Parts: sequence; structure tokens; C-alpha cells
Amino acid sequence: MQNTRISISSVHDVIRYYIITISIILITIAAGKRTWCRYICPMYIFNYVGIKIGRFFKLPTLKIVSESDKCTQCRKCTDHCLMGLDVANMVKNNKWNTNECIKCGECLNQCKCDALKIKWTKQVSNKVI
Repeated sequence: MQNTRISISSVHDVIRYYIITISIILITIAAGKRTWCRYICPMYIFNYVGIKIGRFFKLPTLKIVSESDKCTQCRKCTDHCLMGLDVANMVKNNKWNTNECIKCGECLNQCKCDALKIKWTKQVSNKVI
């Protein structure tokens, strides 16, 4: 049997634990869905900085591209997005929120009408070719 208890050595540690936990919950309630993942998580910060560096040096990047005319707006892509993004709306408007998309591919797996594809693209100035 696995031990799943929290080891706390003093009352101060218990208080500190609950202050941190309640703070995270309150920030999430105040700032909205997936606050930790979008604004605080160190992995998101690395992802964001990497995107900015790639754009600055005009490096090829992995992108999810869409063909809005193929999309049936079934919204399965949105329902399965791990980051809670409105993928169906991004496909419809052909505008991707690349700073929050982690390129997990769940939207690609769910799209039965072949409206989404993943490919390497090269940055030229501010446009993607």
C-alpha cells in the first residue's frame, strides 16, 4: 500500500501549506479558467519565451494550420483541448492563439473532417508562409 499522507514537521508548515493552497484557489477563481497553466506555470513561461525567440530569429516553428471551409463546427476540437481554448472559433476565424496552444494534437485527433493539420512553417517578418 502506498503512503499518500503529507509530512509536516510543525504547525507553521501546516499554516504555510494552507495559505499557499488557498491563495492558488482564490487566484484561479478571480482570474478565470486554467490560470495556473496560462500565467504562473514555469513551463508556460518557457513556451512563451521560446515563441518570442523563434519569432525574433525567424526560425521555423511547428504550427497547427486550419482550413475553415472544411470545418463543420462540431466543436469536438474545443471540447478536447487541454488548454481550454476555443479551437472551433479559431478555425472559423483562421486566427490561432499560438501563445497558449501547447501543440498537444488533441484537436487534430478529434477532427473528423480533416480541417486541421500540423506542419513546420517559416516565419517571414510578421507573416507565416
